[in-house]
Amino acid sequence: MIDTRDGTQVWRETYGRDLTTMTSVFGLYDDIAAEIGRSLGVFTAGTPTQLPTENLKAYTLLSVAAYKINETDNRMEGFKLIDRALAIDLNSAYAHYAKSYSFMSAAELGYLLARAALESAREEIAIAIALRPMPEFFLVLGFLHDRLDLDYCAAMAAYARADALGADIGVRADISQDTLLNAGLYQEGLDLSEAAEEIDPQSPNMMVNQARFLYRLGRFDEASAKFEQAL
Repeated sequence: MIDTRDGTQVWRETYGRDLTTMTSVFGLYDDIAAEIGRSLGVFTAGTPTQLPTENLKAYTLLSVAAYKINETDNRMEGFKLIDRALAIDLNSAYAHYAKSYSFMSAAELGYLLARAALESAREEIAIAIALRPMPEFFLVLGFLHDRLDLDYCAAMAAYARADALGADIGVRADISQDTLLNAGLYQEGLDLSEAAEEIDPQSPNMMVNQARFLYRLGRFDEASAKFEQAL
């Protein structure tokens, strides 16, 4: 660890483990994090790392699937890898979430028939939530309430649950923007997207979000300026 102010080395250590004696490969993450915290005098609460799966092979498949979908846009290959991960660890909440989110984004971008894909997304996110209720899972659920049911009250309730669980504000703003627009909650949407931009001021997505709400509020010049800033 280097102090970037003057280039001096603050701390250095090597950690090794005999993986054959460990009950979980991923326990290594928590062990090393705790030891680093103690070495640097940093308080660590001892909360276990939230991992997609405890199975190393399934973990690798999910990692490659994320790369295929997000970096190469090879969604069909990504779907296959997620299914292979689920075949290994059917109780991986994150694998079900990954499949749900992939169905959802594929429907939005026109890769799959929208209604069928969104219904499949709802089935998968229900399983994920039952296995482990995480904030990002409820964001997807809210989006699906909007798209499939036009039920904005149910969608907002799901987003509120995500907020209570500590949802990332940028992801929250991005996923809930259409619901807020459809429900006429323009000022709430603007406030949310502005708060997200404060955290990530270089995000074009947040600028576009703001522009959409500014336009609906009749603040056309400001909306136009935001669109230009995003471009």
